[in-house]
Amino acid sequence: MANGRHLLKLNEGVEAWNTWRRGNPYVMPDLRWANLSTANLIGANLRDTSLEEANLMGANLSGADLRWADLRGADLRKARNLSAKQLAKASTLDEIRLDPDLIDKFNNPKITKRHITKVAENRTDFSPCPHCKRDQ
Repeated sequence: MANGRHLLKLNEGVEAWNTWRRGNPYVMPDLRWANLSTANLIGANLRDTSLEEANLMGANLSGADLRWADLRGADLRKARNLSAKQLAKASTLDEIRLDPDLIDKFNNPKITKRHITKVAENRTDFSPCPHCKRDQ
């Protein structure tokens, strides 16, 4: 479950969140299982944030910093202004749920389309490809 204090701070708005993050650079925010659907996260510093199983459906992620974010199992379908470039900087992408058009745009030399396998309920598995020698 998400840390209640972290979720309350984010609900104060991106400016308050980013100010808090600058003042607490060693805190790794915990937003696991948070319902952030349709949230305005424009320019949010989500670096090193645990967003495991978070609902980000319809959230506006324009300019959000997702470097080293744990997005394991996060629902990013219909997330607005989310780019493959942002996703490539996240630390964990296992079983994220994405819109098919974003999967098609995903271009990362470490994670290619051959590594992306659709699984139940539009979930995506970014585990290493069993056929690629470089991953073994």
